Amino acid sequence: MSGLVWKAFAAGSAMMVAAGARKLVRGGWRGVRDEEPPENPAASSVEWKDAVAWGLLIGVASGLARILSRRGAAGVWKSAFGEDPTD
Repeated sequence: MSGLVWKAFAAGSAMMVAAGARKLVRGGWRGVRDEEPPENPAASSVEWKDAVAWGLLIGVASGLARILSRRGAAGVWKSAFGEDPTD
């Protein structure tokens, strides 16, 4: 049972952190480029350099968000239950 609860808790944490990371990256793109990020990087109207830059930014942000959310959730879990979560 605790494994299922942990997975739900970790998934909820990941969704919240991922949404924040995406907003942060979109805001950073707007701040640096003074334009909206590409909605569909695969579209022919998007330049290759913009598509690749956007893909790299989102990929790195998503990876970091996943690590931060899992470690943060595990820390909260350990504080609440006194043991490391089970995967």
